[in-house]
Amino acid sequence: MAGALARDWILTEIYNIDTLRATFDADIALALPDWDAFYRVRQLILDSGEFLPDKHGRNHRLDHSSVSGFHLDLIPYGPLAGEEAKIAWPPTHDTVMNVIGFEDAYRAAITVLVEADLPVRVSSPAGLIAMKILAWEDRKHHPQNKDARDIRLLLDKYEVVAGERLHDEGAMFMEDFDADRASARLLGRDVASILTGLARQRVAFLVDRELGKEGAGGLIGDLLRMGSDLLYEEENFERMRSLVQSFRNGFDD
Repeated sequence: MAGALARDWILTEIYNIDTLRATFDADIALALPDWDAFYRVRQLILDSGEFLPDKHGRNHRLDHSSVSGFHLDLIPYGPLAGEEAKIAWPPTHDTVMNVIGFEDAYRAAITVLVEADLPVRVSSPAGLIAMKILAWEDRKHHPQNKDARDIRLLLDKYEVVAGERLHDEGAMFMEDFDADRASARLLGRDVASILTGLARQRVAFLVDRELGKEGAGGLIGDLLRMGSDLLYEEENFERMRSLVQSFRNGFDD
Protein backbone atom coordinates (compact mmCIF):
# COMPACT_ATOMS: atom_id res chain seq x y z
CA MET A 1 0.00 0.00 0.00
CA ALA A 2 1.42 3.34 -1.05
CA GLY A 3 0.12 6.88 -1.46
CA ALA A 4 -2.41 8.77 0.61
CA LEU A 5 -4.17 5.76 2.14
CA ALA A 6 -0.83 4.43 3.39
CA ARG A 7 -0.16 7.88 4.82
CA ASP A 8 -3.46 7.79 6.71
CA TRP A 9 -3.06 4.22 7.95
CA ILE A 10 0.43 4.82 9.31
CA LEU A 11 0.27 8.40 10.56
CA THR A 12 -3.29 8.44 11.86
CA GLU A 13 -3.81 4.89 13.09
CA ILE A 14 -0.33 4.31 14.55
CA TYR A 15 0.90 7.80 15.51
CA ASN A 16 -2.44 9.60 15.98
CA ILE A 17 -1.43 12.38 13.57
CA ASP A 18 -4.24 14.23 11.81
CA THR A 19 -3.37 14.25 8.11
CA LEU A 20 -5.85 17.11 7.51
CA ARG A 21 -7.37 15.71 4.33
CA ALA A 22 -9.33 12.62 3.35
CA THR A 23 -8.48 10.35 0.45
CA PHE A 24 -10.79 8.51 -1.91
CA ASP A 25 -8.32 6.16 -3.51
CA ALA A 26 -5.94 3.36 -2.62
CA ASP A 27 -2.61 3.09 -4.42
CA ILE A 28 -1.63 -0.58 -4.64
CA ALA A 29 1.96 -1.16 -5.77
CA LEU A 30 2.53 -4.55 -7.38
CA ALA A 31 5.92 -6.14 -8.09
CA LEU A 32 5.30 -7.87 -11.42
CA PRO A 33 7.39 -9.50 -14.16
CA ASP A 34 5.44 -8.22 -17.19
CA TRP A 35 2.22 -6.63 -18.43
CA ASP A 36 0.51 -10.00 -18.81
CA ALA A 37 0.84 -10.47 -15.05
CA PHE A 38 -0.58 -6.98 -14.49
CA TYR A 39 -3.67 -7.72 -16.55
CA ARG A 40 -4.18 -11.04 -14.79
CA VAL A 41 -4.17 -9.30 -11.41
CA ARG A 42 -6.49 -6.60 -12.73
CA GLN A 43 -8.93 -9.22 -14.00
CA LEU A 44 -8.91 -11.11 -10.69
CA ILE A 45 -9.95 -7.89 -8.92
CA LEU A 46 -12.71 -7.26 -11.48
CA ASP A 47 -13.91 -10.86 -11.13
CA SER A 48 -14.51 -10.25 -7.40
CA GLY A 49 -17.40 -7.99 -8.36
CA GLU A 50 -16.35 -5.24 -5.95
CA PHE A 51 -14.68 -3.06 -8.59
CA LEU A 52 -15.52 -1.93 -12.10
CA PRO A 53 -13.33 -0.71 -15.01
CA ASP A 54 -12.60 3.00 -14.93
CA LYS A 55 -15.24 4.90 -16.89
CA HIS A 56 -12.52 6.93 -18.63
CA GLY A 57 -10.72 3.82 -19.85
CA ARG A 58 -7.64 4.10 -17.63
CA ASN A 59 -6.20 0.61 -17.25
CA HIS A 60 -4.62 1.24 -13.87
CA ARG A 61 -7.77 2.59 -12.20
CA LEU A 62 -10.73 0.54 -10.94
CA ASP A 63 -13.83 2.14 -9.46
CA HIS A 64 -15.58 0.66 -6.45
CA SER A 65 -18.92 -0.81 -7.45
CA SER A 66 -20.85 0.54 -4.45
CA VAL A 67 -18.75 3.23 -2.71
CA SER A 68 -19.11 6.32 -4.88
CA GLY A 69 -15.82 8.10 -5.60
CA PHE A 70 -13.55 5.40 -4.19
CA HIS A 71 -11.12 3.71 -6.56
CA LEU A 72 -8.00 1.59 -6.73
CA ASP A 73 -4.90 2.70 -8.59
CA LEU A 74 -2.76 -0.29 -9.52
CA ILE A 75 0.92 0.65 -9.88
CA PRO A 76 3.22 -2.06 -11.28
CA TYR A 77 6.95 -1.98 -10.57
CA GLY A 78 9.86 -4.43 -10.43
CA PRO A 79 11.06 -6.34 -13.54
CA LEU A 80 8.17 -4.93 -15.60
CA ALA A 81 9.62 -1.41 -15.19
CA GLY A 82 13.13 -2.27 -16.40
CA GLU A 83 16.45 -0.83 -15.24
CA GLU A 84 15.25 2.79 -15.41
CA ALA A 85 12.22 2.02 -13.17
CA LYS A 86 9.73 3.60 -15.57
CA ILE A 87 6.45 2.24 -16.82
CA ALA A 88 4.73 3.26 -20.04
CA TRP A 89 1.04 2.41 -19.95
CA PRO A 90 -0.26 0.26 -22.81
CA PRO A 91 -1.72 0.31 -25.34
CA THR A 92 -0.34 3.69 -26.51
CA HIS A 93 2.65 3.81 -24.08
CA ASP A 94 2.49 7.61 -24.14
CA THR A 95 1.79 7.96 -20.38
CA VAL A 96 5.05 7.33 -18.54
CA MET A 97 5.27 6.93 -14.76
CA ASN A 98 8.42 6.87 -12.64
CA VAL A 99 8.51 4.04 -10.08
CA ILE A 100 12.03 4.65 -8.78
CA GLY A 101 12.28 3.75 -5.11
CA PHE A 102 9.27 1.43 -4.97
CA GLU A 103 11.38 -1.66 -4.34
CA ASP A 104 13.27 0.12 -1.54
CA ALA A 105 9.98 1.29 -0.03
CA TYR A 106 8.64 -2.26 -0.13
CA ARG A 107 11.65 -3.64 1.74
CA ALA A 108 11.14 -1.00 4.45
CA ALA A 109 7.35 -1.34 4.58
CA ILE A 110 5.37 -2.01 7.76
CA THR A 111 3.10 -5.06 7.91
CA VAL A 112 -0.43 -4.14 8.99
CA LEU A 113 -3.03 -6.80 9.81
CA VAL A 114 -6.22 -5.58 8.16
CA GLU A 115 -7.91 -8.77 9.29
CA ALA A 116 -6.55 -11.78 11.16
CA ASP A 117 -5.61 -13.50 7.90
CA LEU A 118 -4.90 -10.43 5.74
CA PRO A 119 -1.46 -8.87 6.25
CA VAL A 120 -0.79 -5.82 4.08
CA ARG A 121 2.61 -4.24 3.50
CA VAL A 122 2.22 -0.48 3.99
CA SER A 123 4.83 2.18 3.20
CA SER A 124 6.76 3.44 6.21
CA PRO A 125 7.01 7.22 6.77
CA ALA A 126 10.53 7.15 5.29
CA GLY A 127 9.32 5.23 2.26
CA LEU A 128 6.39 7.58 1.83
CA ILE A 129 8.45 10.77 1.77
CA ALA A 130 11.01 9.25 -0.59
CA MET A 131 8.27 8.33 -3.06
CA LYS A 132 6.56 11.71 -2.55
CA ILE A 133 9.75 13.62 -3.36
CA LEU A 134 10.16 11.62 -6.57
CA ALA A 135 6.46 11.97 -7.41
CA TRP A 136 6.63 15.74 -6.81
CA GLU A 137 9.32 15.95 -9.49
CA ASP A 138 7.06 14.17 -11.99
CA ARG A 139 3.97 16.24 -11.15
CA LYS A 140 5.39 19.59 -10.06
CA HIS A 141 3.70 21.50 -12.90
CA HIS A 142 0.27 20.02 -12.20
CA PRO A 143 -2.03 22.62 -10.57
CA GLN A 144 -3.41 20.03 -8.13
CA ASN A 145 -0.03 18.59 -7.14
CA LYS A 146 -0.62 17.29 -3.61
CA ASP A 147 2.76 15.65 -3.10
CA ALA A 148 4.27 18.76 -1.51
CA ARG A 149 1.51 18.80 1.11
CA ASP A 150 2.42 15.28 2.19
CA ILE A 151 6.14 16.12 2.24
CA ARG A 152 5.33 19.13 4.42
CA LEU A 153 3.16 16.99 6.71
CA LEU A 154 5.97 14.47 7.25
CA LEU A 155 8.54 17.19 7.85
CA ASP A 156 6.24 18.93 10.34
CA LYS A 157 5.16 15.81 12.24
CA TYR A 158 8.20 13.56 12.22
CA GLU A 159 9.00 14.50 15.81
CA VAL A 160 6.01 12.35 16.81
CA VAL A 161 7.28 9.43 14.73
CA ALA A 162 10.84 9.80 16.00
CA GLY A 163 9.85 9.77 19.67
CA GLU A 164 12.78 9.26 22.05
CA ARG A 165 15.18 8.91 19.15
CA LEU A 166 15.10 12.68 18.91
CA HIS A 167 17.12 12.85 22.13
CA ASP A 168 19.01 9.56 21.92
CA GLU A 169 20.76 9.80 18.54
CA GLY A 170 22.47 13.19 18.65
CA ALA A 171 20.19 15.02 16.23
CA MET A 172 19.15 17.64 18.78
CA PHE A 173 22.76 18.53 19.53
CA MET A 174 23.66 18.67 15.83
CA GLU A 175 20.71 20.99 15.11
CA ASP A 176 21.30 23.39 18.05
CA PHE A 177 18.45 21.84 20.07
CA ASP A 178 15.85 22.87 17.50
CA ALA A 179 13.33 20.00 17.68
CA ASP A 180 11.81 20.69 14.24
CA ARG A 181 15.16 20.64 12.48
CA ALA A 182 16.33 17.66 14.54
CA SER A 183 13.30 15.61 13.53
CA ALA A 184 13.79 16.61 9.87
CA ARG A 185 17.39 15.44 10.18
CA LEU A 186 16.27 12.09 11.59
CA LEU A 187 13.82 11.77 8.70
CA GLY A 188 16.70 12.35 6.28
CA ARG A 189 18.70 9.63 8.01
CA ASP A 190 15.81 7.22 7.86
CA VAL A 191 15.22 7.86 4.17
CA ALA A 192 18.92 7.37 3.40
CA SER A 193 18.91 4.10 5.35
CA ILE A 194 16.28 2.52 3.09
CA LEU A 195 17.24 3.86 -0.34
CA THR A 196 19.74 2.23 -2.67
CA GLY A 197 21.20 2.84 -6.11
CA LEU A 198 19.28 5.06 -8.48
CA ALA A 199 16.62 6.04 -5.92
CA ARG A 200 19.21 7.25 -3.42
CA GLN A 201 21.06 9.23 -6.07
CA ARG A 202 17.89 10.75 -7.44
CA VAL A 203 16.50 11.94 -4.09
CA ALA A 204 19.85 13.50 -3.14
CA PHE A 205 20.10 15.22 -6.53
CA LEU A 206 16.56 16.62 -6.37
CA VAL A 207 16.92 17.98 -2.84
CA ASP A 208 20.31 19.54 -3.65
CA ARG A 209 18.89 21.17 -6.76
CA GLU A 210 15.92 22.62 -4.87
CA LEU A 211 18.12 23.93 -2.05
CA GLY A 212 20.19 25.73 -4.66
CA LYS A 213 17.23 27.77 -5.91
CA GLU A 214 16.35 31.26 -4.70
CA GLY A 215 12.92 32.71 -4.01
CA ALA A 216 9.61 30.92 -3.55
CA GLY A 217 9.72 28.72 -6.63
CA GLY A 218 10.29 24.99 -6.76
CA LEU A 219 9.83 22.52 -3.95
CA ILE A 220 10.38 24.90 -1.04
CA GLY A 221 7.82 27.32 -2.46
CA ASP A 222 5.34 24.46 -2.89
CA LEU A 223 5.92 23.43 0.74
CA LEU A 224 4.71 26.89 1.77
CA ARG A 225 1.49 26.69 -0.22
CA MET A 226 -1.91 25.94 1.30
CA GLY A 227 -4.23 25.16 -1.59
CA SER A 228 -3.77 27.90 -4.17
CA ASP A 229 -2.36 30.42 -1.68
CA LEU A 230 1.33 30.95 -1.12
CA LEU A 231 2.21 31.69 2.48
CA TYR A 232 5.37 33.51 1.47
CA GLU A 233 7.25 35.69 3.86
CA GLU A 234 11.02 35.74 4.09
CA GLU A 235 10.94 34.28 7.59
CA ASN A 236 8.64 31.43 6.50
CA PHE A 237 10.78 30.69 3.46
CA GLU A 238 14.03 30.58 5.42
CA ARG A 239 12.45 28.39 8.08
CA MET A 240 11.17 25.90 5.52
CA ARG A 241 14.48 25.94 3.72
CA SER A 242 16.23 25.17 7.00
CA LEU A 243 14.01 22.09 7.50
CA VAL A 244 14.81 20.83 4.02
CA GLN A 245 18.51 21.50 4.65
CA SER A 246 18.33 19.54 7.91
CA PHE A 247 16.67 16.69 6.04
CA ARG A 248 19.54 16.77 3.53
CA ASN A 249 22.13 16.87 6.31
CA GLY A 250 20.57 13.78 7.83
CA PHE A 251 20.73 12.08 4.45
CA ASP A 252 24.53 12.38 4.62
CA ASP A 253 25.01 11.53 8.32
